Amino acid sequence: MTPNRPRLVRVALLGLASFLAACSQPPAPEPPPPPFKFESADAQPVAVRVTLDGTGVPFAVVTLADVAPAPDESPSSGEDGGPAVYLQGATDPDGWIRADVRIPNRISALDVIVDKPGLRGPWTDETLREVAGPFAPGARLTVLRGSVENLEIAMEAR
Repeated sequence: MTPNRPRLVRVALLGLASFLAACSQPPAPEPPPPPFKFESADAQPVAVRVTLDGTGVPFAVVTLADVAPAPDESPSSGEDGGPAVYLQGATDPDGWIRADVRIPNRISALDVIVDKPGLRGPWTDETLREVAGPFAPGARLTVLRGSVENLEIAMEAR
C-alpha cells in the first residue's frame, strides 16, 4: 500500500490546488451603469374642468400625455416606448382636476384625454377616434402646453 500512497497524495494535492485556483478567480466585472439622462423639466400648473351642460362632471378620468402619434407612426417618448403620461386622475365633485406637473421643456403640445362612461366630447383628430372604435375615450384634445392651466372641456351625453 505504500507505493500508491505518494500517488494518492499527489492527486489529492493537485485536485486541491485546482479547486483553490478556480475559487480565487476574480468575478467578471459588472457592466458600467447606463449614462445619466438629464432632461430639463419645469413644474406646470394644470387645471382642467370637465362639464356637461355647464355643470362639473365628477369622477371623469383625465389623462395628460404626449401627443398621440398618427395611426401609421409608432410612439417613442415614454420609457416603455409609448407616450409619456404626466398626469392621470379623476375630477373632483365640481369637475376639476388640479395639479403641478413636471413636463419636459422639449414638449410644446399635450394630449388631454377625458373618459367618462356615457359621455362624448371633442377630438382634435377624429381619425384617432375611428381607429380606437368603441374603445375610444370620450374626448381627446391636443393643446399647447400653456393651455392646460385653465382648460374646460364640454361633454355631451352619448
